[in-house]
Amino acid sequence: MIRVCVLLLIAIASLVFEILIPEVSAQTPPAQDIIELPEGTAMLPEPAGALPLGVTIDPQNVDGYKAIIPTELLPFLRSGALALDAAKRLRYVWRLGDAQEAQSQKKYSAGTTLDAAGDLPATVLIEPGAIFGAGSELIKEWKGEFEGDSKSEPISKLLSRKVLHNVATQWWWRGLLDSAFRITWIKEGKPYRAAQGEFSRIYPAAINLEDKTEQLFRERIVFLSPSVISRYTWMTFRFRGADEDMLWVYSPASKKTRQLTGSNRADSMATSGVSSDDLLGWSGNPRQVESRIERLETVLVPFPSADLTGLATHTDNCSSVAIEAPLGSARHSQVSWNFEQGRFQGAAAWVPSSAVFVPRRVWRIELLSRDPYSLYGRQVLYVDAVTQLPVYKFVYDRAGKEWKVVISSFGLAASDDRTTKLPYPAFMVVIDTQNSTEYTVEYSKIRYCSSLPVDRSMADFDPRHLADPVG
Repeated sequence: MIRVCVLLLIAIASLVFEILIPEVSAQTPPAQDIIELPEGTAMLPEPAGALPLGVTIDPQNVDGYKAIIPTELLPFLRSGALALDAAKRLRYVWRLGDAQEAQSQKKYSAGTTLDAAGDLPATVLIEPGAIFGAGSELIKEWKGEFEGDSKSEPISKLLSRKVLHNVATQWWWRGLLDSAFRITWIKEGKPYRAAQGEFSRIYPAAINLEDKTEQLFRERIVFLSPSVISRYTWMTFRFRGADEDMLWVYSPASKKTRQLTGSNRADSMATSGVSSDDLLGWSGNPRQVESRIERLETVLVPFPSADLTGLATHTDNCSSVAIEAPLGSARHSQVSWNFEQGRFQGAAAWVPSSAVFVPRRVWRIELLSRDPYSLYGRQVLYVDAVTQLPVYKFVYDRAGKEWKVVISSFGLAASDDRTTKLPYPAFMVVIDTQNSTEYTVEYSKIRYCSSLPVDRSMADFDPRHLADPVG
């Protein structure tokens, strides 16, 4: 009788095991999405279903996590200005899809090479996929698993050029990148001004395969409100060759367009501390900087959510991103700020209170400007090694004094059937330490177009038409 009972219990246990194990396995994230933390780092929890998503990191417990916090951010955490909601991982794997990943792998295997100046040849085709391959391949190259062209120069310099060009090619093959933005000025813990505008960038060779010009992109940044700066516009031409950027600025006050130099892309826009080189985390010209990778490390990186909350839709050769506003947000953006919710008591107003920070492998790259007239001297750039997007930028002026901290967050939108996935800029924080002012930037109405939509024309990207009404 006892034996029968034991066998019965074993049978029941086996049945429960078969039922439950697939459920558990389905919830277990892929191995490549679990980052091993440095020894001595405190544990991070799995992401919860509501705020707080993980553990709050603040002055009381920051020492337990200092190994996974960028060195330059530690003073903000120790002082209490910054607080983080940190979790072990995202609830999804950042993956753009089979076709694009296959194209990136093909590009790596084909062995795209840099020219004598350490840049992309002008003959490189603009097509889907990271120009120097997937992030995983570059990590292998850094670790010495591939020889590549590492014998030609130090790998720290060679690989940094590849990473920077991969950052740039995230956008260039998509044709047209369009978004709305909102900048909020914060001083002494209080928001006191806001401006809204449009950011557009067109890549002529991706829109028109017959385009034989040397232009890499044309970029237009136009402010729409408040009325005092309405139609204040910055326009940049960037080229595929060695030519420096061309820049024009239109002022509605003087009703005149002035041509400046590429050096002025580091200048502030509309009296803010945000420059055109700051948008998308880092929009600098790879040809205008000396660069080297200092190390590959694990740090906490901000994401707008632990989930895929952006919906990608496709109509008329354009893919748009519809984003879900977090609970408590006063606007239709994908972030709430501490000045709205006061979620982190004692922390600064600019803290993104709805974001989640998760450990990621990142490249720490040092950039030195080759342009003697640029206000930016040295920069330290952190690039997510898998998404290949810039997440932190620390700027020093020409005298070597700390000037700016730029924190950038990107989301991943997916179509209902998951066949289309789009990375998109979610938000940005710019801390001007020299002027004791902070700025928050929110992106919305994001779309990518493979051909010009009906509401855009090449005249929109012509400096001769900057005084025209915004369409």
